Amino acid sequence: MNVNYHCDELISEIVMKFEETQEQFIFQTISDFTSNVYQIEIDKQELIDAITLIRKSRGADIIFKDPKIRLGYVAGYDDGKIDAEREKMRKEETK
Repeated sequence: MNVNYHCDELISEIVMKFEETQEQFIFQTISDFTSNVYQIEIDKQELIDAITLIRKSRGADIIFKDPKIRLGYVAGYDDGKIDAEREKMRKEETK
């Protein structure tokens, strides 16, 4: 019984190390890309926030952990809706 517990613990440790390594590799690849192409440095939290915004823009029901990001998203979304409505009205006026 103790051997099974030890095997399960070892497997869990290997999986966790693999996931951490995979996550670090992905972040480092994206970080290098943004640095080389856009000459900007990003940290891991900025990348997470950017992905959250992308998912939200695609209609995912996501709760933002940082209230500033949530407020910024809502304000930007509302501004975008207002701009779209104004553009639609302009097009209708020119018809």
